[in-house]
Amino acid sequence: MAVITRDDLRAARRAYDEAIAKAERQRAAILAKASAEGMPQKEIIEATEYSRETVRRIIAAGKEQA
Repeated sequence: MAVITRDDLRAARRAYDEAIAKAERQRAAILAKASAEGMPQKEIIEATEYSRETVRRIIAAGKEQA
């Protein structure tokens, strides 16, 4: 069995951070699309269970990506 090195741990951390960043971009894109298609913010809030401010922040990020 191979010994885990610091480089292995750094690579795992980097992979995790990249996966989270990708998921956040995807989430922002879909919330921004829902908003652009006319879905009321109240429905987005209810569906995601995020606060109003969080939904606004995510939608704004999604619009910046587009």
